[in-house]
Amino acid sequence: MYSCPHCNKPGISSLRKNFMGGGLAATCKSCGGKVTVSYWKSVLAIIPMVFALVVFPHIFEDHHMLSLFTILATLLTCTLHGMVPLQKK
Repeated sequence: MYSCPHCNKPGISSLRKNFMGGGLAATCKSCGGKVTVSYWKSVLAIIPMVFALVVFPHIFEDHHMLSLFTILATLLTCTLHGMVPLQKK
């Protein structure tokens, strides 16, 4: 669980943070405050995944794509959690 920027208590799950962005907000389970992430930071975090989905299918065989996609999805998740902080809405 991530700490809410309103109350500084754990209230936002990792899964919920993965799907924030583009104006989507979450509600803190501790205080009920609305929380979101920076739109532009979340877009920048997704660029490597989009690049991989567009460019790499033309370079690698199909069986390599699943491995690559898994690695990039993991990196994207780490990037979203580490470099895209929660903010008050």
